[in-house]
Amino acid sequence: MQNQKPRRRWPFALGGATFTAVALAVTPAGAAVSGLIGPTQGVILEAPNGTRHTLSVDDAGKILTTPQKSTTPTTPPTTTKPTAAPTTAPAKPAATTTVQAETGSAFTYAGNWESGASDEFTHQSGATAVLKFTGTRVVLHGTVDAHHANATVTVDGKVLGRTTSQGSPRAEGAVVFTAGGLADGNHTLVLTAGGTFSLDKAVITGTVVPGTGPTSSAPKPSTSTTSSAPKPSTSTTTSPATPAKKGFVTRSGSRLMLDGQPYKYVGYNAINLFGCTNGTRQLTDPEGYYKNVAAGMTDRLWVMPGEDMAAVDRAVAAAKANDAKLIITLFDALGCKGPKWDATKANWGTYKSHVDKVVNRYKDSPTIMAWEIANEPPNDRAGFDLIGGHIKSLDKNHLVASGTSSTWSDSGIAGFRSAALSPHVDILSMHEYDTMVPGASPHTDRHVKAIRGTDGGQAINKPIIIGEFGIDASPTGGGRGQTANNGCVSFAQRATLIRQKTDGYLSIPEVAGVNYWSVGRADIGGCDSYMSLNDKQGLDAMKAASAKWSDNR
Repeated sequence: MQNQKPRRRWPFALGGATFTAVALAVTPAGAAVSGLIGPTQGVILEAPNGTRHTLSVDDAGKILTTPQKSTTPTTPPTTTKPTAAPTTAPAKPAATTTVQAETGSAFTYAGNWESGASDEFTHQSGATAVLKFTGTRVVLHGTVDAHHANATVTVDGKVLGRTTSQGSPRAEGAVVFTAGGLADGNHTLVLTAGGTFSLDKAVITGTVVPGTGPTSSAPKPSTSTTSSAPKPSTSTTTSPATPAKKGFVTRSGSRLMLDGQPYKYVGYNAINLFGCTNGTRQLTDPEGYYKNVAAGMTDRLWVMPGEDMAAVDRAVAAAKANDAKLIITLFDALGCKGPKWDATKANWGTYKSHVDKVVNRYKDSPTIMAWEIANEPPNDRAGFDLIGGHIKSLDKNHLVASGTSSTWSDSGIAGFRSAALSPHVDILSMHEYDTMVPGASPHTDRHVKAIRGTDGGQAINKPIIIGEFGIDASPTGGGRGQTANNGCVSFAQRATLIRQKTDGYLSIPEVAGVNYWSVGRADIGGCDSYMSLNDKQGLDAMKAASAKWSDNR
């Protein structure tokens, strides 16, 4: 582009005013004007104040000056509006995040923790649960129970207090700890159990720390440049177990489960349907019994060698029709029917034929809760392995119970632990007749400590049932001299003790069920733990206990 020459400027006086000619108008032919100015030609003049005029001559020869219109658009004056005060929106409530306790959530666990239906629980003092979160408040929910221990909670290394998980009455999903007023930022909460502790969830005013949740981090992309198929995983993590068939009771650690929910029960020893009974006590109407007395309960039923299997079929069908379940006891170690306990390989044939006949007959029935090896066998690990192992080889659907009496009556806690650790035993057993104890027998504690491993020995980590508990009674009481633990109470007192004992036992997490000894057809007379069908107070107490704890499953 050529450089443009600067415009020439000429001073010019007109009518006493001084102007400067800054541009010459051009003719249509584009020639510069010089000399006289014609009627269609003109000179642009600029006044000292900067305004411009066009100098021109009209048809009569008169010189005219016409102010030029500004080519710059005039900006209208700006009117400043009054500034409105800022409107403050109502504060939104802080967002909360609920973190369930089960393994795989944002919680990380160390020590011996077990998964329940909706919680993680431990019996180990010193076991820890860790949660990393961002926010200002965290609330822990768990189970409150008299047999639970309080836990210590720290946030960012500072002890903030202890949980309120030890208490009565039992309450699941209760608030057991709250930490509020935290600085808005990242925090690490550590819960250290002081013993038995159940954790349901945490509710955070904020969020979990990114990367600690189950799906918070995506897998890293592969850096491999080859297109070969992926190699098989070498992980040692096992695949999830095949889900249990609907209606079958299973075990998760020291708890029984039914269709994914914790299972607890109340029932009778229905020994008088058949097994070791006599004519006066015998229950001759299983349909009426399960409809009117034991509907929805879980009974312990003795099916000994030589039993009439048609009668057993009838009882199983009656239980099924009334939503009841059965623990079938296969032998009596005391020799009521069949052999006394001698479960050795030398005598294996005596046991095997009966196990085969009964187990194969009902192995596909969800009415059966468990097979019990024997009534009150010794703590015989070899015998449990032999019979329990054979039952497991025949039946993949059902659990196996030991049927043992109590540590005080046979080989102490060491023998109990050895036999209970058999891989073929799922459910442990205790029997007690502490009539006058309004709650769990004092013998229970040593069994529970062995299960938890809090007695210095190896943790057994299996549920226990109170396969027999009995309360001697007569219509008005009396008939025997009362002692601290035994005596003869009235039917009304027995009903009260039934409620107290079932609550006392079943509030212990490891105790899965209780079976009253026993129920019979007619009044027996005297003072006895047998409850006749005429003892309405006792029968009603059992029904109420069953309804209460069945609802708690």
